Amino acid sequence: MAIIIDEKTCNSCGLCIKLCPGDLLALDPNTKKAFIWDNSDCWNCLVCVKHCPVDAITLKLPKSIAPYDATLTPEMRKDKIVWTLIDADKKREKFEIKRKSVGGA
Repeated sequence: MAIIIDEKTCNSCGLCIKLCPGDLLALDPNTKKAFIWDNSDCWNCLVCVKHCPVDAITLKLPKSIAPYDATLTPEMRKDKIVWTLIDADKKREKFEIKRKSVGGA
């Protein structure tokens, strides 16, 4: 699996860089946009994908799971995560997962 960072959408906030447990992301000194050093080192924890405030990061699914250019993107909401799967034919499917309460709330 690989993450894809949309440079047009990235707002250079650096949150993904701060949150990445593998220290795999950085800001390009020329474009000031986030990039991943090497996708093969990515743990696929999706912390960058889930917490990007402008939804600039998506997960590209491997061909063994989803042929062609399928992507999976979460939208974090207060009470749920809405995952959008886009397949090779650009068909969209949404899946909702109720979020667990945080901090005993």
